[in-house]
Parts: sequence; structure tokens; C-alpha cells
Amino acid sequence: MNTALLDNGRTAAFLEDGGSLIDLLRIRAEGGDSAAYIFLRNGDDPSEPLTSRTLLRIANGIAVKLMEHKLKGEPILLIYNCGLEFIAAFWGCLLSGNIAVPVAPPRGDQRLGWLTELAANSGARAVLTDGGQHTRLKAGLPVGSILSRLPWIETDLAVGPDTIAGPAIRRDAVAVLQYTSGSTGRPKGVVLTHDNIIANEDMICRAFNHAEGAATVVGCLPHFHDMGLFGNLLQPLYLGSLCVFMSPEAFVQRPQRWLKAISDYRGTTSGGPNFVYDLCATRIQPGGIDLDLSSWSVAFVGAEPIRPATLKRFAEVFEPYGFRREAFFPCYGLAEATLFVAGGNLSPGAPWSVQGPRGTEVMTCGPIVEPQKLIVVNPETWLPQPAGQEGEIWLRGPNVANGYWQNPVSTQGTFGGLTAEGDGPFTRTGDLGFVQDGNLFVTGRIKTIIIVDGNNLHSEDLEAVAGHAHGSIAAGACAAVAAPGASGEEIVIIAEIRRAFMNNLDSVLVGDLVHRKIAETFGVAPRAVVFVRAGGIPRTSSGKIRREACCQALLAGELPEFARWQRIGPSGADQIQMSETAIRIRGWLVATIAERQGLLEDEVATTDPFPVLGLDSKDVFELAYQLSAWLGREFDPIVFWENPTIDQLACGLAEIDGHL
Repeated sequence: MNTALLDNGRTAAFLEDGGSLIDLLRIRAEGGDSAAYIFLRNGDDPSEPLTSRTLLRIANGIAVKLMEHKLKGEPILLIYNCGLEFIAAFWGCLLSGNIAVPVAPPRGDQRLGWLTELAANSGARAVLTDGGQHTRLKAGLPVGSILSRLPWIETDLAVGPDTIAGPAIRRDAVAVLQYTSGSTGRPKGVVLTHDNIIANEDMICRAFNHAEGAATVVGCLPHFHDMGLFGNLLQPLYLGSLCVFMSPEAFVQRPQRWLKAISDYRGTTSGGPNFVYDLCATRIQPGGIDLDLSSWSVAFVGAEPIRPATLKRFAEVFEPYGFRREAFFPCYGLAEATLFVAGGNLSPGAPWSVQGPRGTEVMTCGPIVEPQKLIVVNPETWLPQPAGQEGEIWLRGPNVANGYWQNPVSTQGTFGGLTAEGDGPFTRTGDLGFVQDGNLFVTGRIKTIIIVDGNNLHSEDLEAVAGHAHGSIAAGACAAVAAPGASGEEIVIIAEIRRAFMNNLDSVLVGDLVHRKIAETFGVAPRAVVFVRAGGIPRTSSGKIRREACCQALLAGELPEFARWQRIGPSGADQIQMSETAIRIRGWLVATIAERQGLLEDEVATTDPFPVLGLDSKDVFELAYQLSAWLGREFDPIVFWENPTIDQLACGLAEIDGHL
């Protein structure tokens, strides 16, 4: 294996002898008492440093608990908020010879339903969680449900034994089931072995030019997603380096926390989807902040379409603080390949993007990392495409999973790709792109193509044009979906409106502009433009637009729509139905938040998430205290996270009140 880690004798032996992730953890634990993880509570307050040696002992104690339940080789749900407890539980699961299934803690009935379906799909045999999550979730589980029948094992950071008589773990053993979060349809768990994960960590190490013990990774991504888990949390341990991390919520509430952590801890590697850079560039006011970003050498960006304008704006804002444009590391990956497929730092003076097949600007995703094989295939003829020609991206390599958990039909459809010449099998990514001068360019997804009058239109292209039609439309906040029409699919644009335009939006003017821009660019026109409040477009927890969910919500009349332009007369949104108690609570919340934030009451959007209204975690706890006093009874502040908008909270509290 070609890796910088071969400079270390113990690590070299581990890699060459086919050791598992468990062997790697034990090597790191023997390496000394230097810090491995620091968690920034609320994004600011650092935990006590956790060393690899202490981590191993805590994880040993958790592994003993699982073995006492006679569990081995079984899927185990890991339900934790972001923090050190999750890391310890992850390793405890692997040490006991079981399969880790990281999931997002459910907030509300919809997410609980998803978790129940995921538990059934995975065949989970137990739940690992902390005491707080256990108390909160168990009380809401329906009697007799699959989750209520599983053993719930509480864990903490109590130190366990130095060694345990755990099972021998082969490198080809299944380590993780990686489920996508927030998607629609039946859950699909990507089956990842120890070997898949180690191969991908090595690829990241080489592509990022990491050296053993020489990187500091700073993270703000979800711990249950591939980029957060394998990129932020496991890569530093693979290197024997430090990881400093915070929750995504802490970042979203105050984006400067992320950059301050990079500055304070001299972070070398950090990043995320396009939206984290956009949020920093638009929410952080230059001047008055003390930052030194000169240590940041790998600013990776991926997981969603990369917008060159966002990166250029970020660089312009933060170059005075030591940020260098050549630190940008655009990349491409997917859960089916563990995480990482292609990427590289931008070369000084080199173009950031090229003109795509349909005249749109396409950002490079860097070179394909060996030993993978990547080909671009015509999705109709299944013949490999020459360089520069668009097609579906197909992939194979040691980091690529063998399939989906207990789902042979989807496994064959995704992982069994054969070219017309019989070459394969390859994993069909569903992404469209082309290779030029050795670099990968991703242009869209096959599943986001809208066909109108025989024209194949990419949702990303439509969204980019619609988003630039008028300044009232929030950046990167348009969804182009296909709605059924009289003679086939018709385009509907869903656009989030910036708060500054909420009270004076000329929906006819803006709708006309969107209609004209799309018609001029693509030769077809949208049937309707639906305007929703900020945060109204369904997204995954990593920020990706859920187009299928957008379309379903549109057809069901469930979008937070407040205006609409369409070719045959405008139509307004349905009114939200509320009880008298809910209306009274909503009125108090609007008045209190308006006073706190220095706004007029009609400027407080009742469908905006609380962070969008400028409320951080401290504000939310203070508001919960005031609301408890006003209602004359106490309630758990967690209800704010389960009902993250004024309307949802008012209805949720009114429902609770009706049961008292």
C-alpha cells in the first residue's frame, strides 16, 4: 500500500499484515498520551482532551456491555448527539465484533418514523445511546414497536479495562452500515468493511498530502454522515493526529465558531459542502474578528454542487485573515465508495472551472485517486465515453462497497454495472460528468433530469439560472422539480425568498423574470414559480436539496408557500390551521422574539427555523425559561429542537397542553 504512513514501523506492519480498524486503534493507544479529540461544546467550550489510550479504555468498557448481551456480528444503532460519547460508542461497537449503524437523533414524529423503518431494514439487535437520549426517546415509542422491543444500552465516558478478551476481527468483516439521512423511500444501508474504510482513509491521506501526526483536522459536520464520520473523525485517528470538532448546530448558529476553531487550534484540514463556505461569506461581517487562517492548507469542498462564485466570494472575504485560494480542495465522493473518490488543491493561476456540455460553468473535482478505476459511460448505449464527453460516472476500487444491506435488487442495479463490452462490475453512481486532462467534472445527476418536450434539462442548471434572476431569491436556494402536466412533465421552480424582501415581494415581477430567464436559456418555460420562506425547501441534514421531497410537498400542498406565479393566474398558499391555544402561543413567541431581536412583529417569519431568526442555543434556553413562566408550567427545552419553528412549536405546545 503506497502511503505516507509507511514511515512508521508499527503502522507499516498494520497496513501490510491486513490489520483491522481495531488494530489501528490499539496502535494509536500505544503511541502516547497526546490529545486525539477535543469537542467544542456549543461551538466554544472545549472538552478535556481525549487521548487514544483513554478512548480505547472507554470503548473496551462499552464493548464488554455488548458482549454481556451475547451480541456479535450484529447491527447496533448508535443514537447520539455530536460529541465524544459517539466516538467511544462507535469504537466499542467495533471492538465487540458488531456492526455500527450511526443514525441522526430523531427530532419529532417524522424522524422517529424514519428511525423505526431504518431499524427494521438493518435488523438492528440493540441500541447504544446516552441516558438523556434514552429517556427522551423511549417515552415516545409506541408500545410493541420494533424500537421498543430492542435492548437500549446506555453509555458514558467511564473508563473501562486496558484490555478485553474480544473477538478476532478480520479485515473483510463488516464494520459500518452507512445509511443516508433525510432521503425518501425505503432506507438503503451501504455495507462497509474494515478494508473498505482503511482503503479510503489511505486514499484521503495521500490526496490531502497528510503526514503521520502532522495534521490537525477541524470539523463541523454531522457525525452520522460519511463526510463527518470518515473525513472528520476517523482520518485524524488514522494519522495519529488531533481532531477538534463541534456540532453542525453550533456552526449554523454562529458560523464564525468554525473559523475561530481553525484559527485557535491551527487547523490544517477542514471543510464541508458548498453551503458552509456560503454561510460564512454571507453571515460573517468582515472586521472586528480576530482570525488567523494561514495554517489552513486543505479547505475541502464537496457533497453537493460546487459553485465557483461561492468560493471566490469566500476567498475575497477571508484573504485578509490569511486564507489562501490554493487551499481550496474541491472533491467528489459518495457513500457507496465509503466517502472519497477524487479531489485536489487548486493550482495557483489555474482556471477554477470550465464550460460544461450545456454551456454552464462546471467546477473541477480534481484527479481520480488510485487505485480506483473510474470510467464515464453513455447511459443509453453503456459504452465508455472518450475524454471530455459527458456520461454516467462508474467506479470500482477497494474502497467501494459490495452492496446494500439485505437488498439484492438495489445492489444489483447499483453495484453490478457492466459496459456494453462486458467490462465490470462497476458501481453506477447516478452522477453525470466527464473527465478532462485527468480531472473529474461532475455536471448533474441522472435522476434530476427533467424531460420537457423531448428536451433533457438538468435541475442544477435550471436552479442556477432561476437563482440569479432577481436579488430577492436566496443564494443556492432554488429547487427545480418535475410536476405532472396534461402532456408530460412540466417544470416548477421553488424559490426561497430572502427575509429583507418578505414584506414587499413583487411576485409577479420576480416570477416573470424567472420565467423569461429560463425560457431564453433553455427554450422551455416553467409552469409555475412557488415562493417559500427561508428554510422552506426540504434539505438533508448535510444541506442537500431533497428534490423528490420538494415535489411531494408541492403536490400535497405542504410547502410553506406564501406566493406563487404561474401561467394561468396566481394562487396563494393554504392557511395553516391552528387551535386557539396555538394562536395565542404563536402571538407570544412572535412578540417576544421581535422585541429580543429588534424587529417589527411582521418581520418575524413564523416558519423560519430559530437559528435563521438569529437565536442561538443560549437564546433558546432563555426563551424556554420565559415561555415556561408565561405558560405557568415547566417543559423540557428539547421541545424547541423537536419543533424548530414558531408555528411548529406553537402547535406542539398546544397539543401537549391539550393532554394535560
